[in-house]
Amino acid sequence: MEEGEVSKIYTDQTRTGRKYYKILTVTGKYPAHIADYSKDYSKIRDLALQKKEFKAVQKWRQKEIEDTYIKVNGEFKDCDFQSNWLKK
Repeated sequence: MEEGEVSKIYTDQTRTGRKYYKILTVTGKYPAHIADYSKDYSKIRDLALQKKEFKAVQKWRQKEIEDTYIKVNGEFKDCDFQSNWLKK
């Protein structure tokens, strides 16, 4: 796609399976390059922070699942959960 171009309509879905539509627009293009700390600092910082937050939530969730009671209705017991909420 070229700068300013609008894509066709795509369908996607959330983590919960809910479907939605999206349209993409190219607002700017940057040539491919190896990440440079001085040019890409904010992007690198954001990715590092996102990874740190994900690990913290994952650690908290693992700890809390052991002491948390969750009732899952019969129709959802066969679902694939990210964590061991059914304590299998």
